[in-house]
Amino acid sequence: MLRAGLTLLAPLLAAITLIAVSAWQLHQPAPMAQASEWVRTLYRQGDLVLLYPENRLLDLVAFDGTDALAASSVPTELQRFDRVFLVRTESDSAPPIQRMLGARGRLVLSEGFGDVVVELFQLSPAPPVSTDLSATVADATVWIEPDDGEPVPCPWVSDRFQCGEADWTYVGRTQQGFDGQPHACIWSHPVEDATLVIAFDSLPPFDRVTGWFGLTDYAVSI
Repeated sequence: MLRAGLTLLAPLLAAITLIAVSAWQLHQPAPMAQASEWVRTLYRQGDLVLLYPENRLLDLVAFDGTDALAASSVPTELQRFDRVFLVRTESDSAPPIQRMLGARGRLVLSEGFGDVVVELFQLSPAPPVSTDLSATVADATVWIEPDDGEPVPCPWVSDRFQCGEADWTYVGRTQQGFDGQPHACIWSHPVEDATLVIAFDSLPPFDRVTGWFGLTDYAVSI
């Protein structure tokens, strides 16, 4: 009799256990939600979140408030980011992106949430880059602003911007002597009753400009 009762109870207990487990699972956050919460606890200003593959665009909503992009939109220049979170499904490896991030930094953390994997890469500081303005003067825009009148553009003639009729009223790359030493520089002779403007429109982002100006040895001697 007892054995028969236990036999009848076994399926019922199994069903109750299954219901309890299912209810517990329903209350667990989805893997992407768990991953999002983990990223948010570590995210700070200057970080980037990348989602892979590209078709997981809807998951960007889970990372609202962070600097998050689909992997197809990854910027080629990562200097402005300190760290990158790569969020991907376990079945979707991302070798090209992982190689790119590995080449520019190192993997410092990796965490799994169901079928979602989050990898945190610490990027190396970008090496300092210097630009010689005299070498890029041909890409500049040059014009004259008269004290009373409309701006007048200086046309590019041969290897310089001609800003007047005299030979010396031009803007261009040259080599001149200063204190007995030759230096590559930008020749920009002042224009009478006007302001000479040289605009460099295509420079990369920079923190500071270092330079000098002066009279050439020839100008001082006459």
